[in-house]
Amino acid sequence: MTPRRIVIVALVLLVAGIAVGAATDITALRAIGLAVAGIACVLLVAAAFYAIGLSEDRERRDASE
Repeated sequence: MTPRRIVIVALVLLVAGIAVGAATDITALRAIGLAVAGIACVLLVAAAFYAIGLSEDRERRDASE
């Protein structure tokens, strides 16, 4: 999976989590929305680190050729 796809999935999850959390008064659903939004934030950070790692790998590969 590419970093771009991870970001797209994370943004969809973030919007869904915020929507679920904001649309209800039920504590359990708000907690689920918060958890989904939190997972989305972790995915966004992971995608950034993954993209940096891929660029470093490309740079090393190009330098060795």
